[in-house]
Amino acid sequence: MFKPSLRFLSVAALSAAILIGSPASADSIKVQARMDGAQSSKVPSNVLSHCRGFGTTVPSELAKRNDDVTLVESLKGQRGKRLVLTISYVKAKGGVAWSGSKKVEVTGKLMQGSKKVLGTFTAYRGSYKGKACKSLYRVEQEMAKDIALWLENPGMHDKLGAAK
Repeated sequence: MFKPSLRFLSVAALSAAILIGSPASADSIKVQARMDGAQSSKVPSNVLSHCRGFGTTVPSELAKRNDDVTLVESLKGQRGKRLVLTISYVKAKGGVAWSGSKKVEVTGKLMQGSKKVLGTFTAYRGSYKGKACKSLYRVEQEMAKDIALWLENPGMHDKLGAAK
């Protein structure tokens, strides 16, 4: 009777993993859990001080909508596909209450490896309803829907949401 050794089992398991692979890991798109620019001067101080989760909703909603998206703390050193999301504009005038329009613009770049660009976009969404933090949260949720659709067929220099 054949009794496999531990070494044989390890080699067999490794070989099976290489042969079978994992579709989710092979196509996984790494996205930073907090968008670049979320703590920058492009974000009004009232948003930074009151809207604690700002800049995290797009990535987290994107991961919920697309099984291929994996959230990571940082994109540095990540291999394979990466989606770099950067907040390029935020408008949330005045205080955090009923203070006019709230608008967010995000740019995205889908990368393969360190240099190959697979697609780029500018997404823009706004809201005139409600308090700033809740409005910005809704704007980020809508933006995540736009980006999830874009990931199905990424193009270069695409305009998403109200940026069309």
